[in-house]
Amino acid sequence: MPLAWELVDGRWRLFALTSFGGIPARHSGASLDQIQQAGPATVVPHPGHGIWIESIVPDESGAWYGYYHHERPAEACGRGDRFIPRLGAVRSTDYGSTWEHLGFILEAPADSLACDSSNRFVLGGIGDVSAVLDHTKTSLFLYFSQYSKTPSDQGIAVARLAWADRDAPVGRVTIWRNGASSGGLPSTGIIM
Repeated sequence: MPLAWELVDGRWRLFALTSFGGIPARHSGASLDQIQQAGPATVVPHPGHGIWIESIVPDESGAWYGYYHHERPAEACGRGDRFIPRLGAVRSTDYGSTWEHLGFILEAPADSLACDSSNRFVLGGIGDVSAVLDHTKTSLFLYFSQYSKTPSDQGIAVARLAWADRDAPVGRVTIWRNGASSGGLPSTGIIM
C-alpha cells in the first residue's frame, strides 16, 4: 500500500492507495492511525481488468506518479481463471482521486509464460513494483517480480526510467541485465 504526505489547506494529510480485487481505492487522514477511506481512485482511460497501484512518487509540481501492475486473464494459456501481470504508469494531480493512464511500460515476453504452472493466481508476467527516485532526482528505479516459466529468470529485476521521461514513459524504460543496462528497448517483450 503506497503512502504519500501532502500539505492540504495548511495541514499535513497522509494519503494511501489500496486495491481489492484489482479496484483501487483512496484513503486519507491526519496520521496513520486516523486514515479512512476517501473514495475510489479512478484511472482514465481504464485499461480494463484489475490494477494494483503499488508505488507513488510525488514530484515538485504537486503531481503524483503511480506505478502499478495490471492483471489480464491468462487467455494466452487458455486459462481465463489465472492472470498475466504487466506494469503500467499513471499520473494524478488531485491527491490520487483521478489517475491519467500513461501507458504500459514493461511486459514479459510471451515465450516466458508459465502456462503449466500450478500457481493459483499468475501464469507468468511481471508485477509487484516498487519505485524509488534517486537522490539527484534524475533516475527512477523500478524493482519488480518476474514470474517466468524458467526458474533462473524468476525473482526480482531492476529497471530505470529517466525522471525527465515520467510524463511519457512508454518505450523509455531500460532493464538492468547481466551487469549492463539495455537501452532503447520497446515497451513490451523486454524482460529477461
